[in-house]
Amino acid sequence: MKSADQAVFEVKTHQIISLGGGTAFKMVSPELGSLHRNLQKQYHDYLTNQDKQKRNFHITIQNKVEAFVAKSLQQELRSTFEPFCFTADGVHLWRYLGGPWEFVRTYRFYGSIVGE
Repeated sequence: MKSADQAVFEVKTHQIISLGGGTAFKMVSPELGSLHRNLQKQYHDYLTNQDKQKRNFHITIQNKVEAFVAKSLQQELRSTFEPFCFTADGVHLWRYLGGPWEFVRTYRFYGSIVGE
């Protein structure tokens, strides 16, 4: 599968979730799950055990804090949180360098508007 074969799709943020020592928006999208499974199949031999697992799709808001700090933010955000949607029009490829991450490339999906 090439990124140009994947149509853009909608993703919904569903709720605020705990990451233990962090906070995130849970993301819901059938297309996102399907895309992930296709990428796992295509790159199976190159994936770590962690990468081979089922995904808990989320957008990290806060990470690596004390649990009480995370719970405080979750409570604050839940009081005003309203689900929202956005369009997924591609993926960014990053390389992990043992701590920092290095951006490699963006792969756009079919129907993406270049320049946005």
